[in-house]
Amino acid sequence: MKDYIEKLDDEKLKLDFKHGNVTLENLHLKPEALVGLGLPVTVATGFIEKLSIAIPWKNLQSHPTKVQLDGFYMLIVPKN
Repeated sequence: MKDYIEKLDDEKLKLDFKHGNVTLENLHLKPEALVGLGLPVTVATGFIEKLSIAIPWKNLQSHPTKVQLDGFYMLIVPKN
């Protein structure tokens, strides 16, 4: 995630490993976040209010891992 998120630190992270929950809040996307896709664009600004991940530790093979984005905003512009 550090390839995509600026200043990823412990203050933005809430962990509840026992129940399989990971929450990150107030995330800013890096301008180069889309470089790996080979698109002729760059991220002018990008923000995620809340990223929630639910991992079903006891049933990894039979239940999905869920990822939810709340308050996602991204402005992309052509590369110069």
